Amino acid sequence: MDARRFDALARALTYAPSRRDVLRQLPILAGVAALGTKYASADTSGGGAQVIVTTPTPPPVGGSSTGGTTSTTGTGGGVSVCLPIAKTGTDDGALPPYYAEIIEGACDSAASSTLFELLDVSDADGVVGVPPAALVARSVTTVRAPLDDLVGQRHSIAIRVSAEDPTMVACGEIGGIRDGDELAVGLRERNNSGFSGISVIRGADESSLVYLYLGRGLSTISTAPAAVNSTVIATADINLRAQPAADSEILTVIGTGTELTVTGAAVGDWIPVDDPFSGLSGYVSAQFVEVPQ
Repeated sequence: MDARRFDALARALTYAPSRRDVLRQLPILAGVAALGTKYASADTSGGGAQVIVTTPTPPPVGGSSTGGTTSTTGTGGGVSVCLPIAKTGTDDGALPPYYAEIIEGACDSAASSTLFELLDVSDADGVVGVPPAALVARSVTTVRAPLDDLVGQRHSIAIRVSAEDPTMVACGEIGGIRDGDELAVGLRERNNSGFSGISVIRGADESSLVYLYLGRGLSTISTAPAAVNSTVIATADINLRAQPAADSEILTVIGTGTELTVTGAAVGDWIPVDDPFSGLSGYVSAQFVEVPQ
């Protein structure tokens, strides 16, 4: 065993939180050996991503190897800025991990059956940055099927609320523009979840690496004007400033989810509001508020 593969195994075992997870990591070495040095360095380095090798329940497939803010006239007689409309649905407020799998057939196929279980899509590796940076969760799984088999017949990648709740969060049929042994697959939002993303599949001789990336609010966002006397909701902890400027005095910090009342016309990307908790009035950035549905 060369030094690179030894280090890959050592890191995989280090990041396993329990004895059961340690046992789950033992197939890594075989998967790394099959996929070669190029993938080993990418999937078992620093971030601690777990990579598992799964085998299909049935035989192998096929038998062969926006944004921006704009101004518009508000109903209150002033000028209002257009903001995203808050999305609601069965998964509103839910966060990863989400159950993921490759299924036979299309996303809308009622008779679809599981071909491969994939690692849960989660943000277990940690999140960096500040709003409005979008959270993108991920997973990486090695499956015992060449890319040719996955695209040879109709298959889909389905992301669900959980193994017990089959409600789809996002789904995409496997296909698209292929670049050598790499294929990018779009994952469309389902059931008004607010989540969409992309999968990148990298094929080898007998296996494929399936990367899943899932984020909230990546799809088209509907907007509506924040008119005078309307309500907006803070999407993050935001500063209430005395004037519509980033260097203006901070009056207080408004908590995420706080409902604010618009008190006048927007000034650029700044909206004048009343904060019900502090009783103060000031300006908040339009980047961090949305219109309730």
